[in-house]
Parts: sequence; structure tokens; C-alpha cells
Amino acid sequence: MVPADHSNAALLRDVPADWRKQSKEQRAAVNQHYIAAIANISGRLRRKEKARAADLPLDERLANYIIERNAGRPDSRSGKKRGKELRPWIS
Repeated sequence: MVPADHSNAALLRDVPADWRKQSKEQRAAVNQHYIAAIANISGRLRRKEKARAADLPLDERLANYIIERNAGRPDSRSGKKRGKELRPWIS
């Protein structure tokens, strides 16, 4: 549905469904229409505000610190350490 007051209403009204059959102007009008619709939707969305570290209680700050420090490390429960098995005698 194209609003009657749309700037490219005449181009968008009779656009073929197959993009290969659309003229260059029609493709440009369709793209602009979709870009405007996406911008309208994303403009209405609100971003979640992240709490500042100073505003969090001490236990949450410490938990976040531990999680961030260990994020890049391999899992210690995987049974391997630096490419070597911890207990090579068990098969």
C-alpha cells in the first residue's frame, strides 16, 4: 500500500513484482521506500541503557570483572591444558 501523499506514488503504484522488469526509476523509488520504512522503525526503537559500573553493587561489579577477564580464556573444564591432556595415562 502506497500512501497517496508519497513523493513517488505514481512510480510505486504500478511496479512489477519482478525487479528485472522494473525501470531504473522504479527500482530507486522502491529502495527509497524501503529505506524510509526501516529508518522509521529503527527510529522508534529505544536502546537499552547500560548501567554504569559505579551504579552497580559491589558484588555485580566483581562478577562482571571476572566474566570479562575470563572471556578470552579457554574453558578450564575441557580436560586439556595448553594442548596437552591433564591425565594422559587415562584412555
